[in-house]
Amino acid sequence: MKHGKPLNGEGNMIYDMPSPNPPLRKACQDGKAKLIFVQDLSLEEVNEELSIRYEEIKNFYNDVSCTDSEEWSVGLLLRSECCYEPIAKHKTIDSIEINEKIEIYNRIMNRKHQLECI
Repeated sequence: MKHGKPLNGEGNMIYDMPSPNPPLRKACQDGKAKLIFVQDLSLEEVNEELSIRYEEIKNFYNDVSCTDSEEWSVGLLLRSECCYEPIAKHKTIDSIEINEKIEIYNRIMNRKHQLECI
């Protein structure tokens, strides 16, 4: 398949693109800036990150009252040890930020499963 060509005769385009993998944080190592990615984390670091980020996600909308249920939707699913947990997401208030937090959390959880299966 050539990149950007339809896979079927109907003109639908499907791209084989990797999902984004932004760094979790920056660090200084040997006097140089270093980006820390999920795949760089040890199991201990993964567990620390999951705990912190879970609380951030669960408390993200604590200060936002619900006056109209139509303003809320089910956001991305938060992966746990054995299942997925739906997260209520406001349709306009920081929806991009909460999606990013959930995506990062899920990547960290995937890393945990990788490390535990080694």
